[in-house]
Amino acid sequence: MTTTTRRTAAALRTVREIDALIEALKTLRHYKALEADAGEEHDDRRWAAAANLAEEAHTECLLSAYDLFEVEALHTAWREA
Repeated sequence: MTTTTRRTAAALRTVREIDALIEALKTLRHYKALEADAGEEHDDRRWAAAANLAEEAHTECLLSAYDLFEVEALHTAWREA
């Protein structure tokens, strides 16, 4: 594998990780809006379901961010080596 190929592969992986984080953030925003709407309507069951989904989306955001920064750290270490 050439240096250019490695850089391209690393860049593509970084783009995938950024896309995953963006999608996770969109999902979180969606479920937080549902949670707020359900709270305003005093619908406890809907609010609880939305709150659970928002919590799962929050966890997915954290995992996506971790993956992205892990990729960046590996890329930086590789460039310095």
